[in-house]
Amino acid sequence: MSTVFSLLKEQHKEAKKLFDEALASDPVDREKAKLVCKKLSLHMELEEKYLYPVMEKLDDTEVDAKEAELEHAEAKKAIKDILADKLDDTELKVKIELLSLEIEHHVKEEENEFFPKIRKDLPKEQQEKIKAEMLALMEKKEGKEKASV
Repeated sequence: MSTVFSLLKEQHKEAKKLFDEALASDPVDREKAKLVCKKLSLHMELEEKYLYPVMEKLDDTEVDAKEAELEHAEAKKAIKDILADKLDDTELKVKIELLSLEIEHHVKEEENEFFPKIRKDLPKEQQEKIKAEMLALMEKKEGKEKASV
């Protein structure tokens, strides 16, 4: 059975794959770069709306939540620059490489430190509720995106 953690881990894997694909071409694949930024934006929204508020209430993860929110703020700055589409090829490559490294660090912390603590401290029912809320928001956002195409 999938959990909220497996859902987020799948998104982490997808972001890594898209980063690799964007950086594999020379110049950087702008469409892949924009796609990874859009996917990360939704992923961060899910964590900030549903996971981090819970982390702030747990004894073991209150500081972790604050750290994660600061890391998201940094990533959002880079994403904004990338999505503005005003960077030349070299600037875009540097931004994507740096963002990829920041996200890689963030993912390791989440998967190796934060998720195990939350899994241990948060009742299964609440974990399932968070997953359901995340899936509902994802479906809503993806529906709007398809409607605007």
